[in-house]
Amino acid sequence: DIFGHGHKESIKQLTDEVDRINCKAGTEKVRYLGFKENKALQEIMGMYDIGLSTNIIDPDFANNTFPSKTITYMSHGLSIVSGYAEA
Repeated sequence: DIFGHGHKESIKQLTDEVDRINCKAGTEKVRYLGFKENKALQEIMGMYDIGLSTNIIDPDFANNTFPSKTITYMSHGLSIVSGYAEA
């Protein structure tokens, strides 16, 4: 399952890719469930083992930010997959 938000174009690309994967598999293997927050997000966190912390792969940005989702994932005991940054 994929949760999150982004630019309309990015969400369209994501949903198209999800549809392509599921069509190829002949079953629903991947789901995009949209943006969740507050209580709904808290409940969801307990259902998963891994959180993806995607970030802009730009050294000036990645080395000077610490995504809040990383802290959220850590506080819920999730393993985190994240891009590389020197920071």
